[in-house]
Amino acid sequence: MKKAILFLSTFLVVTNLWAQNSRGFSYQAVVRNTNGEPVSSEQIGILLTIQDADGTNIYYSETHEKSTSPQGVVSLVVGEGTIIAGD
Repeated sequence: MKKAILFLSTFLVVTNLWAQNSRGFSYQAVVRNTNGEPVSSEQIGILLTIQDADGTNIYYSETHEKSTSPQGVVSLVVGEGTIIAGD
């Protein structure tokens, strides 16, 4: 009986860990205009690129279309946009 309980609990833990596989990570920023004022309640386009320090190799790139909050905050998940390059 103890082996069955141990097996079942191990199976549930492993299954739960596997189910938590994330497809991206959260990113949040305040969007400001050239005067440093927040861009509030507007539709914006965002291009995210992960590249090397020299900027010569692009490993991943995607775009997002989002609306800013009244405070100019935009939230998104990197990995859930429209992929341009990489995977």
